[in-house]
Amino acid sequence: MNKVISREKKWEIINGDSLNILKSIPNSSIQSSISSPPYFNLRDYNNLNEIGSEKNPKDYIENIIEIYKEVKRVLRRDGTCWINIGDKYTVNTSYKDLDLKGKDLIGLPWELARTLRKDRWHLRQMIPWVKQNALPENVNDRPNNSIEYIIFLSKNKNYYYDMEGAKECLGIKRNWRNGDCLLFMDVPTQKSYHNHPSTMPKELVKIMIKTSTSEKGCCSICKTPLKRIIEKKRIPPPNVLSKSKYYQGKSKNSITSLSSYDPKDRRKTTIIDTIGWNFSCNCNTKKTIKQIIIDPFSGSGTTGTISLELNRSYIGIELSKEYTDKSIKRLKEKEKTLLEEISF
Repeated sequence: MNKVISREKKWEIINGDSLNILKSIPNSSIQSSISSPPYFNLRDYNNLNEIGSEKNPKDYIENIIEIYKEVKRVLRRDGTCWINIGDKYTVNTSYKDLDLKGKDLIGLPWELARTLRKDRWHLRQMIPWVKQNALPENVNDRPNNSIEYIIFLSKNKNYYYDMEGAKECLGIKRNWRNGDCLLFMDVPTQKSYHNHPSTMPKELVKIMIKTSTSEKGCCSICKTPLKRIIEKKRIPPPNVLSKSKYYQGKSKNSITSLSSYDPKDRRKTTIIDTIGWNFSCNCNTKKTIKQIIIDPFSGSGTTGTISLELNRSYIGIELSKEYTDKSIKRLKEKEKTLLEEISF
Protein backbone atom coordinates (compact mmCIF):
# COMPACT_ATOMS: atom_id res chain seq x y z
CA MET A 1 0.00 0.00 0.00
CA ASN A 2 2.80 2.45 0.84
CA LYS A 3 4.36 1.71 -2.55
CA VAL A 4 1.13 2.79 -4.26
CA ILE A 5 1.10 6.03 -2.26
CA SER A 6 4.74 6.68 -3.20
CA ARG A 7 3.90 5.75 -6.86
CA GLU A 8 6.37 2.86 -6.90
CA LYS A 9 3.45 0.53 -7.61
CA LYS A 10 0.23 0.98 -9.59
CA TRP A 11 -2.24 -0.87 -7.37
CA GLU A 12 -2.81 -2.95 -4.28
CA ILE A 13 -5.76 -4.88 -2.84
CA ILE A 14 -5.55 -5.59 0.87
CA ASN A 15 -7.51 -8.26 2.73
CA GLY A 16 -8.73 -7.00 6.08
CA ASP A 17 -11.01 -4.68 8.03
CA SER A 18 -11.51 -1.34 6.26
CA LEU A 19 -11.50 0.76 9.41
CA ASN A 20 -8.20 -0.61 10.68
CA ILE A 21 -6.45 -0.46 7.30
CA LEU A 22 -7.66 3.08 6.57
CA LYS A 23 -6.11 4.21 9.86
CA SER A 24 -2.68 3.22 8.53
CA ILE A 25 -2.98 5.46 5.43
CA PRO A 26 -1.37 8.93 5.65
CA ASN A 27 -3.49 12.08 5.82
CA SER A 28 -4.50 13.78 2.56
CA SER A 29 -2.90 11.17 0.29
CA ILE A 30 -5.91 10.05 -1.82
CA GLN A 31 -7.74 11.98 -4.54
CA SER A 32 -11.09 10.17 -4.58
CA SER A 33 -13.00 7.31 -2.94
CA ILE A 34 -15.43 5.23 -5.01
CA SER A 35 -17.26 2.37 -3.33
CA SER A 36 -20.40 0.37 -2.81
CA PRO A 37 -20.68 -0.70 0.85
CA PRO A 38 -22.31 -4.08 1.56
CA TYR A 39 -26.08 -3.65 1.52
CA PHE A 40 -28.03 -3.97 4.74
CA ASN A 41 -28.94 -7.60 5.56
CA LEU A 42 -28.29 -8.82 2.04
CA ARG A 43 -25.48 -11.33 2.49
CA ASP A 44 -23.49 -12.91 5.32
CA TYR A 45 -19.73 -13.38 4.82
CA ASN A 46 -19.37 -15.11 8.22
CA ASN A 47 -17.10 -12.39 9.60
CA LEU A 48 -17.75 -10.66 12.93
CA ASN A 49 -16.51 -7.29 11.61
CA GLU A 50 -18.58 -7.20 8.44
CA ILE A 51 -20.78 -4.26 7.50
CA GLY A 52 -24.36 -5.17 6.59
CA SER A 53 -25.07 -7.87 9.18
CA GLU A 54 -26.22 -5.40 11.87
CA LYS A 55 -29.54 -6.05 13.61
CA ASN A 56 -30.99 -2.65 12.73
CA PRO A 57 -30.38 0.03 10.06
CA LYS A 58 -29.26 2.65 12.57
CA ASP A 59 -26.26 0.54 13.62
CA TYR A 60 -25.55 -0.18 9.96
CA ILE A 61 -25.38 3.53 9.15
CA GLU A 62 -23.27 4.32 12.23
CA ASN A 63 -20.72 1.66 11.25
CA ILE A 64 -20.47 3.05 7.72
CA ILE A 65 -20.02 6.56 9.12
CA GLU A 66 -17.04 5.42 11.20
CA ILE A 67 -15.33 4.13 8.07
CA TYR A 68 -16.02 7.33 6.13
CA LYS A 69 -14.55 9.43 8.91
CA GLU A 70 -11.26 7.77 8.00
CA VAL A 71 -11.95 8.11 4.27
CA LYS A 72 -12.39 11.83 4.78
CA ARG A 73 -9.09 12.05 6.67
CA VAL A 74 -7.09 10.33 3.91
CA LEU A 75 -8.63 12.42 1.11
CA ARG A 76 -6.83 15.50 -0.17
CA ARG A 77 -8.39 18.90 0.53
CA ASP A 78 -9.77 18.91 -3.02
CA GLY A 79 -10.88 15.26 -2.82
CA THR A 80 -14.31 13.74 -3.45
CA CYS A 81 -16.23 10.64 -2.44
CA TRP A 82 -18.84 8.52 -4.23
CA ILE A 83 -21.01 5.97 -2.40
CA ASN A 84 -23.38 3.60 -4.21
CA ILE A 85 -26.08 2.32 -1.87
CA GLY A 86 -29.34 0.47 -2.33
CA ASP A 87 -32.50 0.59 -0.22
CA LYS A 88 -34.51 -2.08 1.58
CA TYR A 89 -37.97 -2.70 3.00
CA THR A 90 -38.66 -3.56 6.63
CA VAL A 91 -41.01 -6.44 5.70
CA ASN A 92 -42.54 -7.48 9.06
CA THR A 93 -39.93 -5.79 11.27
CA SER A 94 -40.29 -2.33 12.83
CA TYR A 95 -37.50 -0.01 14.00
CA LYS A 96 -38.92 2.58 16.37
CA ASP A 97 -35.68 4.60 16.60
CA LEU A 98 -36.11 5.48 12.91
CA ASP A 99 -39.94 5.61 12.99
CA LEU A 100 -40.10 2.60 10.68
CA LYS A 101 -43.13 0.32 10.55
CA GLY A 102 -43.58 -3.06 8.89
CA LYS A 103 -43.48 -2.84 5.05
CA ASP A 104 -41.86 0.64 5.14
CA LEU A 105 -39.13 1.56 2.68
CA ILE A 106 -36.23 2.32 5.04
CA GLY A 107 -34.73 5.17 2.99
CA LEU A 108 -31.14 4.06 3.68
CA PRO A 109 -29.49 6.30 1.04
CA TRP A 110 -31.16 9.40 2.49
CA GLU A 111 -30.50 8.44 6.10
CA LEU A 112 -26.84 7.82 5.27
CA ALA A 113 -26.54 11.08 3.30
CA ARG A 114 -28.11 13.08 6.13
CA THR A 115 -25.75 11.55 8.70
CA LEU A 116 -22.69 12.14 6.48
CA ARG A 117 -23.68 15.78 6.09
CA LYS A 118 -24.02 16.05 9.86
CA ASP A 119 -20.48 14.66 10.05
CA ARG A 120 -19.26 17.73 8.10
CA TRP A 121 -19.09 16.21 4.63
CA HIS A 122 -20.38 18.49 1.87
CA LEU A 123 -23.36 16.69 0.34
CA ARG A 124 -23.15 17.74 -3.31
CA GLN A 125 -25.70 15.48 -4.98
CA MET A 126 -27.89 12.40 -4.68
CA ILE A 127 -27.75 10.83 -8.14
CA PRO A 128 -30.33 8.18 -9.07
CA TRP A 129 -28.92 5.13 -10.80
CA VAL A 130 -31.90 4.00 -12.85
CA LYS A 131 -31.57 0.31 -13.69
CA GLN A 132 -33.08 -0.04 -17.14
CA ASN A 133 -32.96 -3.82 -16.91
CA ALA A 134 -33.81 -4.29 -13.21
CA LEU A 135 -35.13 -7.70 -12.26
CA PRO A 136 -38.89 -7.90 -11.58
CA GLU A 137 -40.00 -8.32 -7.98
CA ASN A 138 -42.67 -10.67 -6.69
CA VAL A 139 -44.93 -7.89 -5.38
CA ASN A 140 -48.32 -6.56 -6.47
CA ASP A 141 -48.94 -3.67 -4.07
CA ARG A 142 -46.15 -1.24 -5.08
CA PRO A 143 -43.94 -0.32 -8.08
CA ASN A 144 -40.82 -2.35 -8.79
CA ASN A 145 -37.68 -1.16 -6.97
CA SER A 146 -35.39 -0.28 -9.88
CA ILE A 147 -33.34 2.63 -8.47
CA GLU A 148 -30.22 2.83 -6.35
CA TYR A 149 -28.50 6.06 -5.36
CA ILE A 150 -25.00 7.46 -5.76
CA ILE A 151 -24.15 9.84 -2.90
CA PHE A 152 -21.64 12.42 -4.13
CA LEU A 153 -19.63 14.14 -1.38
CA SER A 154 -16.69 16.52 -1.14
CA LYS A 155 -14.28 16.99 1.73
CA ASN A 156 -14.35 20.78 1.41
CA LYS A 157 -16.39 23.49 -0.28
CA ASN A 158 -13.89 23.76 -3.12
CA TYR A 159 -12.78 20.54 -4.81
CA TYR A 160 -11.62 19.06 -8.10
CA TYR A 161 -14.44 18.16 -10.50
CA ASP A 162 -14.27 17.73 -14.28
CA MET A 163 -17.75 17.84 -15.84
CA GLU A 164 -16.25 17.47 -19.31
CA GLY A 165 -14.96 14.06 -18.25
CA ALA A 166 -18.53 12.90 -17.63
CA LYS A 167 -19.68 14.32 -20.95
CA GLU A 168 -16.99 12.31 -22.73
CA CYS A 169 -18.44 9.13 -21.20
CA LEU A 170 -21.97 10.02 -22.30
CA GLY A 171 -21.13 11.32 -25.78
CA ILE A 172 -22.09 14.94 -25.04
CA LYS A 173 -20.11 17.88 -26.43
CA ARG A 174 -22.45 20.83 -26.20
CA ASN A 175 -23.02 23.50 -23.60
CA TRP A 176 -26.69 24.12 -23.03
CA ARG A 177 -26.31 26.29 -20.03
CA ASN A 178 -27.17 23.78 -17.30
CA GLY A 179 -28.62 21.09 -19.55
CA ASP A 180 -25.53 18.94 -19.82
CA CYS A 181 -25.14 18.91 -16.05
CA LEU A 182 -28.35 16.91 -15.62
CA LEU A 183 -26.45 13.67 -15.28
CA PHE A 184 -29.03 10.91 -14.84
CA MET A 185 -27.08 7.72 -14.49
CA ASP A 186 -29.43 5.43 -16.41
CA VAL A 187 -26.77 2.78 -16.95
CA PRO A 188 -27.85 -0.85 -17.36
CA THR A 189 -26.77 -3.41 -14.78
CA GLN A 190 -24.10 -5.89 -15.82
CA LYS A 191 -23.50 -9.53 -15.12
CA SER A 192 -21.57 -9.66 -11.86
CA TYR A 193 -17.95 -10.75 -11.80
CA HIS A 194 -17.23 -13.86 -9.66
CA ASN A 195 -20.95 -13.95 -8.66
CA HIS A 196 -20.59 -10.84 -6.54
CA PRO A 197 -24.13 -9.70 -5.47
CA SER A 198 -23.72 -5.94 -6.00
CA THR A 199 -21.27 -5.14 -8.77
CA MET A 200 -21.43 -1.56 -10.08
CA PRO A 201 -21.47 -1.35 -13.89
CA LYS A 202 -18.16 -0.37 -15.47
CA GLU A 203 -19.65 2.66 -17.25
CA LEU A 204 -20.99 4.00 -13.96
CA VAL A 205 -17.55 3.71 -12.32
CA LYS A 206 -15.92 5.30 -15.36
CA ILE A 207 -18.08 8.43 -15.01
CA MET A 208 -17.10 8.79 -11.35
CA ILE A 209 -13.38 8.36 -12.03
CA LYS A 210 -13.27 10.75 -14.98
CA THR A 211 -15.08 13.53 -13.11
CA SER A 212 -13.21 13.28 -9.80
CA THR A 213 -9.64 12.77 -11.07
CA SER A 214 -7.61 14.43 -13.80
CA GLU A 215 -6.99 12.61 -17.06
CA LYS A 216 -3.44 14.00 -17.11
CA GLY A 217 -2.58 13.19 -13.48
CA CYS A 218 -1.27 15.59 -10.87
CA CYS A 219 1.80 17.64 -9.98
CA SER A 220 4.61 15.36 -8.82
CA ILE A 221 5.44 17.73 -5.96
CA CYS A 222 2.19 18.96 -4.39
CA LYS A 223 -0.17 16.36 -6.01
CA THR A 224 -2.57 19.05 -7.29
CA PRO A 225 -4.58 17.73 -10.30
CA LEU A 226 -4.01 19.22 -13.72
CA LYS A 227 -7.03 21.18 -14.98
CA ARG A 228 -8.62 20.96 -18.39
CA ILE A 229 -8.42 23.99 -20.70
CA ILE A 230 -11.62 24.28 -22.74
CA GLU A 231 -12.70 26.35 -25.71
CA LYS A 232 -16.28 27.09 -26.74
CA LYS A 233 -17.15 26.93 -30.44
CA ARG A 234 -20.25 27.34 -32.54
CA ILE A 235 -21.91 24.20 -33.83
CA PRO A 236 -22.04 24.03 -37.67
CA PRO A 237 -25.31 25.18 -39.32
CA PRO A 238 -28.27 22.75 -39.16
CA ASN A 239 -28.13 21.84 -42.88
CA VAL A 240 -24.73 20.15 -42.39
CA LEU A 241 -25.41 18.96 -38.87
CA SER A 242 -25.81 15.31 -39.81
CA LYS A 243 -22.20 15.23 -41.01
CA SER A 244 -20.81 17.08 -38.01
CA LYS A 245 -18.58 15.34 -35.48
CA TYR A 246 -20.36 17.38 -32.81
CA TYR A 247 -23.70 15.62 -33.25
CA GLN A 248 -23.80 12.11 -31.88
CA GLY A 249 -27.47 11.53 -30.99
CA LYS A 250 -28.19 9.32 -28.02
CA SER A 251 -25.23 7.79 -26.26
CA LYS A 252 -25.26 4.01 -25.85
CA ASN A 253 -24.99 4.62 -22.09
CA SER A 254 -27.85 7.08 -21.75
CA ILE A 255 -31.50 7.30 -22.82
CA THR A 256 -32.03 10.82 -21.48
CA SER A 257 -31.47 12.42 -24.91
CA LEU A 258 -29.16 15.06 -23.46
CA SER A 259 -27.37 15.17 -26.79
CA SER A 260 -30.47 16.07 -28.82
CA TYR A 261 -30.25 19.25 -30.91
CA ASP A 262 -32.93 21.85 -31.64
CA PRO A 263 -31.78 24.33 -34.33
CA LYS A 264 -34.55 26.72 -33.28
CA ASP A 265 -33.00 27.17 -29.85
CA ARG A 266 -29.87 29.30 -30.34
CA ARG A 267 -28.82 28.77 -26.74
CA LYS A 268 -27.86 25.22 -27.71
CA THR A 269 -25.48 26.05 -30.54
CA THR A 270 -22.23 26.06 -28.54
CA ILE A 271 -19.92 23.09 -28.14
CA ILE A 272 -16.92 22.67 -25.86
CA ASP A 273 -13.56 21.28 -26.99
CA THR A 274 -10.55 20.42 -24.83
CA ILE A 275 -7.48 22.26 -26.10
CA GLY A 276 -4.99 21.39 -23.36
CA TRP A 277 -4.24 20.90 -19.66
CA ASN A 278 -2.76 23.27 -17.07
CA PHE A 279 -0.80 22.87 -13.86
CA SER A 280 -2.91 24.75 -11.31
CA CYS A 281 -0.10 25.09 -8.75
CA ASN A 282 3.11 27.12 -8.46
CA CYS A 283 5.58 24.25 -8.07
CA ASN A 284 7.44 25.09 -11.28
CA THR A 285 7.60 21.53 -12.57
CA LYS A 286 6.34 19.74 -15.66
CA LYS A 287 6.48 16.27 -14.12
CA THR A 288 3.18 14.51 -13.42
CA ILE A 289 2.25 11.36 -11.52
CA LYS A 290 -0.90 9.25 -11.29
CA GLN A 291 -3.68 10.10 -8.88
CA ILE A 292 -4.88 7.52 -6.38
CA ILE A 293 -8.41 6.15 -6.02
CA ILE A 294 -9.43 4.12 -2.99
CA ASP A 295 -12.29 1.67 -2.50
CA PRO A 296 -12.79 0.61 1.14
CA PHE A 297 -15.22 -2.11 -0.01
CA SER A 298 -13.36 -3.43 -3.04
CA GLY A 299 -15.58 -6.48 -3.64
CA SER A 300 -14.91 -7.97 -7.08
CA GLY A 301 -12.48 -5.16 -8.00
CA THR A 302 -14.51 -3.28 -10.62
CA THR A 303 -13.28 0.13 -9.45
CA GLY A 304 -9.72 -1.17 -9.59
CA THR A 305 -9.93 -2.51 -13.14
CA ILE A 306 -11.41 0.76 -14.47
CA SER A 307 -8.78 2.75 -12.54
CA LEU A 308 -6.02 0.83 -14.32
CA GLU A 309 -7.80 1.21 -17.65
CA LEU A 310 -7.94 5.00 -17.18
CA ASN A 311 -4.31 5.22 -15.97
CA ARG A 312 -5.04 5.91 -12.30
CA SER A 313 -3.49 4.24 -9.25
CA TYR A 314 -5.71 2.16 -6.97
CA ILE A 315 -5.94 0.91 -3.39
CA GLY A 316 -8.70 -1.59 -2.58
CA ILE A 317 -9.66 -2.99 0.81
CA GLU A 318 -11.76 -6.15 1.05
CA LEU A 319 -12.83 -8.13 4.13
CA SER A 320 -13.55 -11.39 2.29
CA LYS A 321 -10.43 -13.44 1.54
CA GLU A 322 -12.28 -15.14 -1.31
CA TYR A 323 -13.10 -11.87 -3.08
CA THR A 324 -9.65 -10.46 -2.34
CA ASP A 325 -7.96 -13.36 -4.12
CA LYS A 326 -10.38 -13.24 -7.06
CA SER A 327 -10.10 -9.48 -7.52
CA ILE A 328 -6.28 -9.61 -7.34
CA LYS A 329 -6.40 -12.18 -10.14
CA ARG A 330 -8.78 -9.93 -12.08
CA LEU A 331 -6.53 -6.86 -11.78
CA LYS A 332 -3.46 -8.87 -12.81
CA GLU A 333 -5.35 -10.01 -15.92
CA LYS A 334 -6.35 -6.41 -16.67
CA GLU A 335 -2.77 -5.20 -16.22
CA LYS A 336 -1.50 -7.92 -18.57
CA THR A 337 -4.11 -7.00 -21.18
CA LEU A 338 -3.18 -3.32 -21.02
CA LEU A 339 0.53 -4.13 -21.46
CA GLU A 340 -0.26 -6.33 -24.46
CA GLU A 341 -2.30 -3.50 -26.03
CA ILE A 342 0.61 -1.08 -25.58
CA SER A 343 3.07 -3.60 -27.08
CA PHE A 344 0.78 -4.22 -30.06
